[in-house]
Amino acid sequence: MTTSSKGRSQSPRYCNPNCQYFKCSKRALGPKKKIRGRFYIVCNFVEGDLCTGSRCTYSYCAKRKLRPDGTCGLYGRSQPKENDDLIEEKYERELIQKEKEANRYQSYLKEKYRRKLKGAKW
Repeated sequence: MTTSSKGRSQSPRYCNPNCQYFKCSKRALGPKKKIRGRFYIVCNFVEGDLCTGSRCTYSYCAKRKLRPDGTCGLYGRSQPKENDDLIEEKYERELIQKEKEANRYQSYLKEKYRRKLKGAKW
């Protein structure tokens, strides 16, 4: 599989009736209809209307990946949630590192002024 140099958009992918896992609980999915070069699914429950996909109250996913907001869970994988203890340890390590750097800088300044005062005649 090749990758595009442009990169993909991070917009959410909504579930659509052209997906092989898309199902209607009313069993009202009709035939495909070609409109302006694109295939759309007709809804038999509402006469003469097109299927609205994830916005319909009767839609569901055979793989159980349809999220409540209508996005598809098959494509967008969320990052694993970190444990609270791991997050706390991470921030604790960062604070310790910052304190060490601050102490190094303080000791550097003290040594610098000592040398300066040592060389100066009072």
